[in-house]
Amino acid sequence: MIILAIETSCDETSIAILQDKRVLSNITISQILKQQKYKGIMPSLAAKLHLRNIQKVLSQALAKSQIIKNDIDYVAYTEKPGLIICLQIGKIVAETLSLYLQKPLISCNHLEAHVYSNLLEKKKREN
Repeated sequence: MIILAIETSCDETSIAILQDKRVLSNITISQILKQQKYKGIMPSLAAKLHLRNIQKVLSQALAKSQIIKNDIDYVAYTEKPGLIICLQIGKIVAETLSLYLQKPLISCNHLEAHVYSNLLEKKKREN
């Protein structure tokens, strides 16, 4: 099973491609340098940067994973929590990919995904 997962909850545009709990690629573009001068996150700027970065991140994630779009079984995206204007960018891209590829769409809770990821890492280290 191959999942393409999109994360745009705040100031990083990220796409990971996973196959059976194994990370094939995880590409992230951070906005930290562009947001620093505001001493915090400007939601409207973050959304614009997500729009600017999403195609590049998607292309790089697909290239690094060495899969083709038709290999994808599910498209996932961060639904909450986060900045709503940023979350909407990821949701729209995920919905578009889901429709185009005719694959099921999965919404994820950002915090639960971190917990799950940390548990997988811990399990890997123990083995």
